Amino acid sequence: MPNLLVFVSSTFKDMQRERDILLRNVYPDIRRRLAADTPNVQLRWGDLRHGIFTDGCVEEDSERIILQTCLSNLGRKEDLDYHLVVLLGDRYGWVPQGEPKEDANHPVARALAELGHRPPPGRKSVTELEIEIGAFRREIDENRVHFFVRKADYRHVPHADRLQFDDHYAADTTGEASATENSNRLRLLLRRIEDEYPNLITEYPATLTQNGKRWTLASEEEGYFEERAREWVGNGAQSLARSKSQTQRHSSTAADRETHRLRAELCDFQGRTRLVSQLWRWWTTAHRRALVITGEAGLGKSTLLLAFVAAINKSRSITRQRIDHDAPTITKDLPCFLLVYATILGHKYGKHHLQLRWIQELEELLRITDRQPVNNNLTSSQANQRLESLFHEAARQGALLIVVDGMDEYIDLSDRTLRWLTECLPKSGRLLVSARSASEFSTHTSFLADEWESIQLESDEFTIENAASLFETASAQFCRELPTHVIERAVAKKRNDGRRCSENPLWVRVLAGELNALGELDYKAIDERSGVDPQQRWDPSHCHQSTECTC
Repeated sequence: MPNLLVFVSSTFKDMQRERDILLRNVYPDIRRRLAADTPNVQLRWGDLRHGIFTDGCVEEDSERIILQTCLSNLGRKEDLDYHLVVLLGDRYGWVPQGEPKEDANHPVARALAELGHRPPPGRKSVTELEIEIGAFRREIDENRVHFFVRKADYRHVPHADRLQFDDHYAADTTGEASATENSNRLRLLLRRIEDEYPNLITEYPATLTQNGKRWTLASEEEGYFEERAREWVGNGAQSLARSKSQTQRHSSTAADRETHRLRAELCDFQGRTRLVSQLWRWWTTAHRRALVITGEAGLGKSTLLLAFVAAINKSRSITRQRIDHDAPTITKDLPCFLLVYATILGHKYGKHHLQLRWIQELEELLRITDRQPVNNNLTSSQANQRLESLFHEAARQGALLIVVDGMDEYIDLSDRTLRWLTECLPKSGRLLVSARSASEFSTHTSFLADEWESIQLESDEFTIENAASLFETASAQFCRELPTHVIERAVAKKRNDGRRCSENPLWVRVLAGELNALGELDYKAIDERSGVDPQQRWDPSHCHQSTECTC
């Protein structure tokens, strides 16, 4: 299924009300129009309003993460599958320090290089860089970009607030060099937009008034802005979607459509195109039987596996009876058989116990009732033979995929369990594994020869937007089916893991925030049972707070 990204670019502090209108009113309307008109095109909305996590990063890495995330949403040079919405007022926006043209290691230079672009001369704000990459460096038509320029009335805005919203005012009243420079840059940017896209600019009035802690527009002005946005953004997106839909109908084979569908299901991993491409390539080719995903605690290994399971599951459902206990999980609604040991359950099984539980689950799934009951009297050799025959029976009925999330939960049994699984797995079967470290696999997977590959997760590829979105689509249903005491143990375990982790524990925060929304959990009791220092505890209601992208 082809994707269409509507990406919103603007300065951050002064455009929050307009972003609200786009997200809450305009986007749902466009989504309904496209669903009715071009159901085979998936609409994505790119808005980094909640900021980007850079906890624990040095300043240079923090700037690079912000830039990579902002700019990667516009894709590489050959990717034109988006409609760019630009909101500009009287702020130029956040300008990274230094001269990227003269320093190849500058965050701007590095971020642009990864997208196949050279840095422009001089220092530019992230907002102008987005416009540069998304509009100025491409040959685009009216369906791909629109500029909304705010003509603000500041009569009700106090001096201190206006300094934050109006670079021209700041330059005139303070005389600061940075304010004057930003004011001049903004004038040049608007002049260039007028020269290159004179017919793609909508000016709108904005009488700024304070409502609580937020600045809003007069109601009739908000209505005018919303109406123009529905017209320009909606029509542009619909035209692009129709073009993509037509191309899809003429060029897609059945295999192509399935490939597009899988990639579309995983498209919300914005900023992780490398990871998704590797995972998709492994799944759609037969070169490697096993794939190992590694990364520190909190980087989203479990979320990725659950999202992948949901992506290949056309019914998009996980049956309750398969996950309401603490055993490894098989879901029978999927197009392949899935055997999932989930880290979220937080249990450590011995090898033999795992064999017995998996045999029991597979026999129930395959409706095999003519064999002796599974019990501890079954020897390891007998269990191996029985499990191997079940794997072959599962493969005969359909594709067999075994997903083992948190292989390092088995500690010293990891390599033996992996060897055991691989030896039992038929040649047509696939094995997908996650763990924190690849070192143990590099020393214990020689028996796999060249039949396995690995993917290393990096902290700077992931944002809070991705984690929240994927947890909602892939993991929330999974967690709703778990007993509260299991959720509490999982939260306690994940929070401890994240606190020990040297990387950014994004998934830990999203997990706790989302689970808390499912039902009030006693975090004080969890901390006491898990030994977490209450003075270091973070509030789960703050799971969406971060270092704001002040662009």
